[in-house]
This record gives sequence, C-alpha cells and structure tokens, in this order.
Amino acid sequence: MEVDQNDKELHKINNLNKQSKELQNIFIDPISLDLIEDAVISSGCGHSFSQDTIESWLTKKQTCPLCHSPLSLSDLTPNYTLRDAIKLYGEMIDNKNLEEQQQQEQQQEHSNQQQLDRSQKITSQLEDIQKQIAYLLQDQQQHVLKNSPVMQQKDLIRELWQKETNEAAILLESTTRNDEFIDYFFGQVSWKQSGTIWYNSKMIEYALKRARVTGMFNKTTNQLTGLMICQPPFEVGVSITQMLKVGMYGAPLKMGIQPLARVLKAFDITDKIHQELTQDLPHWYINCICVQSTDRRLKKGSDLLLSVLQLADSQMVHCYTEISNQSSLQFFQKHGFKIVKTVQDILPFTFYCLLRDPKQIL
Repeated sequence: MEVDQNDKELHKINNLNKQSKELQNIFIDPISLDLIEDAVISSGCGHSFSQDTIESWLTKKQTCPLCHSPLSLSDLTPNYTLRDAIKLYGEMIDNKNLEEQQQQEQQQEHSNQQQLDRSQKITSQLEDIQKQIAYLLQDQQQHVLKNSPVMQQKDLIRELWQKETNEAAILLESTTRNDEFIDYFFGQVSWKQSGTIWYNSKMIEYALKRARVTGMFNKTTNQLTGLMICQPPFEVGVSITQMLKVGMYGAPLKMGIQPLARVLKAFDITDKIHQELTQDLPHWYINCICVQSTDRRLKKGSDLLLSVLQLADSQMVHCYTEISNQSSLQFFQKHGFKIVKTVQDILPFTFYCLLRDPKQIL
C-alpha cells in the first residue's frame, strides 16, 4: 500500500515537472532565448520580452520580433504580472531542488512512510506555488473588477502606458492642487500649475520604470479618471540615476530653485521616517492615489486602492503611506490603515504616517 502511494506521489511530481517545463516556455525571451529579465509588454500586440533585449532590438528594427507589427520604445511598459510569475517560478525550482537534495541525503535513514510524507510535502509546495503563478498570469487586476459592481459597469483598471504620462500628470495636478505637500513645494509662484504638471510627469516617468503605476479608465470614453503609484516590497526609495535619466536635471528651470529645494527636503524627511517605521518589514508603499473629484462619491478611489490591497493580502505583506489632510486620513482608515506616527513642527503642516496589516484570505 505504501509503495502504491509512493508511486502516486512520484507520478504527481513528474506531472508537475512537465508543467514546470511548459511554464518555463512562457518565461523565455524570444530574442535571447534566456529567462526573461525585467519583463516588458508591448501595448500594441501584447508580446513580452526582456527589457534590455527588446530595447537593443528596437535600435535596429521598429517591429515586434514575433508578429512584425510596428513597435517603438513608447509602446513598452513593465509587465509586472509576468515579473512576479517568473519570481515565483524561481522559488518553485529552488524549493524543489532543495527538497530533492534533502531527500537523497536522508533516504537511507528514514522509513518508507517518512519518504512518503516528504514526497507529499514536495508535491504540496509545488502545487501551492504553481497556483500562485496561475493566479498571477490570469491578471491580478481582473480579480478586483469581478468584485466591484461599479467597475464592471463603467471603468477599467490597468497599468498605465508611457504614452499616457502627460494625461496622468494633468489629472494628478488637478486633483492635488490644494494638497499641503504641493502648496509647500510651490507656494504662490505664478508657474505653480505648469511646474506641478512637469514635476508630476517626471515622477510618473520614473515610476513607470521603478514602481507600479495603475490607471482607472472610463470604458466608454477611455478617459483617465484615477491614478495610483505604488512601490512593491523591498523596492522602495528613489534612484538618483534613474531620476536623471527621465530628465529631472531640468527641475531648476521647470520648477524653480526654491520649489526643488523644498521637494528634496520633504523627500529626505519622509524617507527617513519611512525607514524608521518600517525597517525590514515587507510592505507596499502607496506613493499617491487620486480620482476625479466628480467620481469620489462613487467610491472609485476604493476600487482603485483595493487593486493593491488585495495583492498585498495575497502576499501577506503590509501597506504604508503618508497623507496630509483629514479627508484622506478618513479614507485610508476606512480601509484598515492605522496612524503609526503624527509628524508636526518639521514641515509647515502636519502629516500622518499610516500602516495597514495584511488580512488573512479565507
């Protein structure tokens, strides 16, 4: 009986190995034939590549290597779903190799029943990880839409494309015009609106490369009505090199010396407090979230925020953010955020640091 059960478990493992090879084919870059690194996706044809290889390809040709449809750098956007799936695939392989090695080393010392238990453990781990991969590849954001009646009727939540940067910068400026941080940055200068839009556009361009930028779009008009920028666990912080690459060196001319100095000061203060409060705690950092004022009463901000909260819950990690007004404070508290620090007397206004614990998914 034990032998038959062992055979069944080994058969399951062999099937999982076969499925692993099929999954691996999805993760192979069609240009280099290596495992995809820093996956990007074409907004036109939907094919995915390693960022370096496709960018190199596009210096010679302006077409997709697979379907030959027109393709340019502006059509590429990070494919975070595929990146997460590849990361989980790597964990699956590491776990499988480790367990098999331990099984070989201890095979002579354990009974058949203990070997069976170990085989069942390997199988269970592989199945769990492959379920996570399948979940990611089915598009995490569709999971949010199915649970939102408002979104099903009118709106689509998806990753922002690079060509939509300017539209997003204008939306962000219009929805944060009276925000305490923006008021502090620009004061009453005559170029506040244009300076804010330029600053927003550079931050969004940076976020498209280093973070996750999610847009909410009206399904009928395709108009951008909401925006959220988040940084995933262990990828928080700002890279000066990447900031320069997106053109932030033009800030003194476009924003002004004093506004730039205030931005840098605020960044330094909030970053130090952020590190102090989270330390090595895995968490999503919500940099900003906004929706058109006419849509706030429809709870569209909640639909947008849930797209990252549900992902954080599936990963069992926290969420962190800073806000500076009471309406935003109430909004985040409604979704389980708690004040972990109230910051006064450092900047000309009070702001709050919030943290949300992950919720167990049943």
